[in-house]
Amino acid sequence: MQLDTAKRYLLSRPHGGFNDTFVQLEKSALYAEKFGRVLILDMSRSGLGAQLDTLFDGSFDVGPELLVWDADIAQACDKAESVYPDFVKNRLSSYSVVVKFKPIRLVEKISGETLNFDHSCDHDAQLLVYEQFGGGSASFRALKRLRLRADVANAIVARLLPLGRGYDAVHIRHSDYKTQFHRFLVRLRPLLHKRRVLICSDSVAAKSAAQKILHRSTSVMSVADIPDIGRRALHQAKELDAYDRNLDLLCDLFGMALSDQLFFTQVIAKESGRRLYSGFSLLAELLRRNKEVVRQLLANADQEAVEALFAPSPQVPGLYRRLQLWGQRQARRRMEKRTEKRFNRAERDQPLAPESIGPR
Repeated sequence: MQLDTAKRYLLSRPHGGFNDTFVQLEKSALYAEKFGRVLILDMSRSGLGAQLDTLFDGSFDVGPELLVWDADIAQACDKAESVYPDFVKNRLSSYSVVVKFKPIRLVEKISGETLNFDHSCDHDAQLLVYEQFGGGSASFRALKRLRLRADVANAIVARLLPLGRGYDAVHIRHSDYKTQFHRFLVRLRPLLHKRRVLICSDSVAAKSAAQKILHRSTSVMSVADIPDIGRRALHQAKELDAYDRNLDLLCDLFGMALSDQLFFTQVIAKESGRRLYSGFSLLAELLRRNKEVVRQLLANADQEAVEALFAPSPQVPGLYRRLQLWGQRQARRRMEKRTEKRFNRAERDQPLAPESIGPR
């Protein structure tokens, strides 16, 4: 196989966790669409650890043609004579990358050069290569282009249906990023009194703490059986089966998206000590606010089961519940002061330039 000389291509290899992966996917999709390139997508190096078509159907609405990386495409790319950056020419199937800091980025191992290019303009090379990580809210736009495969969507629905309706959710990321989850759970204790609560976390310790700290009247639930992987992020646990790991992650994401209220707190970056919000938390909240996108992602599932999943939450009467809802709104308002601009920006349908999505 050889690349078609009448076409131009972009080989995109996203890295990072689930949110970063789909942010980089959207960046590459926008660039390919804008400059008329065929998008060659290699997700095997991403946090998914698998190609896109293992989870999503073939209806990816990218504009130009989409090719999923395989052995034949790898062979064709290795033969390409017009490649940028040119230091990976003739070895696109074999080069490796490492992380460099200050600024944090991916570089090709032998040359030490960054696998990136100026996304604000077109380039002469027939084949462009992009391999980076970087977060943001563009992952939400990427998911709006997709639908899950029927088997994946039905597996998620089957796992979420037993939750019923009328529950809250808490997301705690405590692996490569740290969270002061004990303090966070203590603050949530009165707000979740007599509530059914879905705990979503990549930390066995955080899930165990929720059982102990939340009030005994709180019913603690889980839809993902994530083993103890220490201080690594879930996407770094390559010893786990990729399909099972991704299904757990998606069940947590959709479980949070279907909750009545979602609570999350800031994480602490390991290298810099900077406080920030997990991109996965913010993506879950965007989906919770835009449930039509959740429906679209589940379009290939059994629709009778999906309707049950989206049934209205039961009303809980009483003065105490009204006071509790007031407390929940106050807690969420404090959180949203720091995140509202990001939500508004992500939810807008205004055109987004590929160069505006990180990394620059």
